[in-house]
Amino acid sequence: MATLEKHHGSYRAKIRTSINGKRCNICVIPLKTIYKSEAQVRLTTINRSEKNIIKGVIKKHQFNNYFPWLNNEGKSEI
Repeated sequence: MATLEKHHGSYRAKIRTSINGKRCNICVIPLKTIYKSEAQVRLTTINRSEKNIIKGVIKKHQFNNYFPWLNNEGKSEI
């Protein structure tokens, strides 16, 4: 499950997994908000896609198209 953390005044989601018993970061996704309630809604969206991110189905370069708050149009294209 992705975790929510505050970093320099705004929130971000961190996806972690364990490989050979060691915890390691898969990726950090900026949530681009200073409001915790809005960040939690966006975190729910990330949690729905977490398995595909860990498996590599959704790659880091696709995040801007996949998560609407990361692109200018505010739409998910995938």
